[in-house]
Amino acid sequence: MTNIEKALALIGTFASGDTAKAKEILAPDYIQHNLAYGTGAEAFVGSVGYLASAPVKTTVNNIRAFEDGD
Repeated sequence: MTNIEKALALIGTFASGDTAKAKEILAPDYIQHNLAYGTGAEAFVGSVGYLASAPVKTTVNNIRAFEDGD
């Protein structure tokens, strides 16, 4: 799986609520770049679970994805 595929799959977990998929893809030392969320894999997985339980369904619409280095 390329880095772009990983990123898109992780973003997709926000809509699907698939915490197992998020755990599978994320590195334990994952650094979150959105200041609204905590950093680390467990914080990301927690946010996926939270969004899945929200009364309004989360949607994702990726327009483009690119990779600039590793």
